[in-house]
Amino acid sequence: MGIKNQIKEKLPDPCVEFIRNLKRNLKIKLYLVGNQFCLKKNIKKTLRKISKGEKIKVLFIAQFPEMWNSVKSLYEFLLSDNRFQTCIYAVPKKNNETKSELYQSNDMFDFCKIQSLQAVNAYQNEQFIDIEDDVDFIFIQRPYDIYMPSLYHLKNLSRKSLICFVPYYASIKKGFHIKTEMNDDLLCHCYSVFADCKEVYDYIEKWKHDYLFAKHKKIYDIGFPRFDLVRPVKKEREPQNVFLWLPRWAFNNEGDISHFLDYIDVLLDYFVTHSDHTLIIRPHPLMFSNFIEQGVMTEEQVSELKQKISQIENIEFDLNKDYLITFNKCDFLISDYTSLLLEFFFTGKPIIFCDHISPDELTTNAKHIAETFYHIRNADELISSIEALHSGKDDKKELRINILKNTMKADGNAGQKIAETILNDLSI
Repeated sequence: MGIKNQIKEKLPDPCVEFIRNLKRNLKIKLYLVGNQFCLKKNIKKTLRKISKGEKIKVLFIAQFPEMWNSVKSLYEFLLSDNRFQTCIYAVPKKNNETKSELYQSNDMFDFCKIQSLQAVNAYQNEQFIDIEDDVDFIFIQRPYDIYMPSLYHLKNLSRKSLICFVPYYASIKKGFHIKTEMNDDLLCHCYSVFADCKEVYDYIEKWKHDYLFAKHKKIYDIGFPRFDLVRPVKKEREPQNVFLWLPRWAFNNEGDISHFLDYIDVLLDYFVTHSDHTLIIRPHPLMFSNFIEQGVMTEEQVSELKQKISQIENIEFDLNKDYLITFNKCDFLISDYTSLLLEFFFTGKPIIFCDHISPDELTTNAKHIAETFYHIRNADELISSIEALHSGKDDKKELRINILKNTMKADGNAGQKIAETILNDLSI
């Protein structure tokens, strides 16, 4: 055991916590002081371009097609506005199994080609391309350096340009999840954050208040671009009895758990015997790899399950990169805890929720929509809820309509507002 660990063992817990907080605060202050020069330099660069009527260059750095909807409406507005020039750097995902600088196939670049998005493959000739000096704003997709090449770490990006961040998911829970996404590295190096809800806004405002050199950081609560894309069904169609299932990836976190293994056999049996129903399974992108890594399932078991499902006519895995396609296709949602609950709610369709979360843990938006869920605690209740909805018994329908009309409002212009904000609210 090293000297450092020996000292830690002898110190009482409050002292260890005090030292840990002291080190964290010192690190934040050093980062903020170091970031000041780059911040001012980059703001002046962009203000000069604006004064000369030059186009403002906005770069998106993205890895996950499934997360693109967080900035889709913003990207589309920028493309339509001749004040801006925009591009996407599509970055391959890191190969986490090797824990090294090895990268998988570039799903994001393939997605961009299919969608006709203006993108560049960021990984060429076995190296990553540098950021051009004339880039004014960089929108990052996720604030976690560990999953990115060092060239695109937050500290290095902040030297080149003004970093902006739109959350890659809609916040459901307060506390840990918000703190993880709005982490110290992000807030130290980011210039503008566009909060998805009041709780995220309040968290960053408090963080700014704690640090003198954070006063230039910008935080806005002007709408969430993901909500620009989802709208209630205008004309009700005859239900096709299509159920979408969104199981989570984790299995050992209390209140944030996957029920895939609890319900997969029950659901397969039910839908096999009810051929007039359809089940679409869309697991979290990390679910199977996490199950394999944790020893919950083997690769062979995952392969066998996928093969079994491929032979069942009315059950399928969702292969669409854009979940909104499947949202439109389905009639009902079965879900574990996921940020997609908020987006699906805007469709106006019923939600069966397979977990229990205390209202005290939820953000304001999530509290509103949780009232409309059909909460289930076991397989019998799950099947009963499926059969009730299939028969047309939807007791929460009027409550959903009322909350959509009076509480959960989205004007569809969040992307445009963000574009106008980065252009008009620059200050040193």
